[in-house]
Amino acid sequence: MYLGLRELALTTRTDDIGLEPGDRTEPYGVVMDMDMRGGTVTIVAFASGDASIYLSTGGGIIGSGQESAQVAEAAQQFVMAAAEHVAALPQATDYPLPDRDEVRFFIITESGVYSGNANGEELVNGHDPLSPLFAAGQEVLTQIRLLRERQEAAGQ
Repeated sequence: MYLGLRELALTTRTDDIGLEPGDRTEPYGVVMDMDMRGGTVTIVAFASGDASIYLSTGGGIIGSGQESAQVAEAAQQFVMAAAEHVAALPQATDYPLPDRDEVRFFIITESGVYSGNANGEELVNGHDPLSPLFAAGQEVLTQIRLLRERQEAAGQ
């Protein structure tokens, strides 16, 4: 199920999420895969504000951007951050999962999917050009976690 959801995210078109096609190189989605030693965490965000987390070990959180303005804003900021990097990345011909200690980014545009990867520690320490994109993805993760904490506290 995980790989199917991930593939669906990577092949989503603008009209699938209620967006009008724009500039062919303008990002409208980002997928960030993080190796978690024994599994992969995938964060998905779209310019529509939709955001989800998929876990290769099972489970995840789908559609959080529809439940929270903070999540939707973080998702949109993640996509905007991707615009700063898409021109420097090669177009992807496949969508491999990250290697050990690696983070992979897939930036989705009308002209195709662009991909980059970096060492997780280098990203965390701000020593990689993709560090701002990583930080934006981490903010999506944080906002989804905070939403779930609020929902649990409210008994939802």
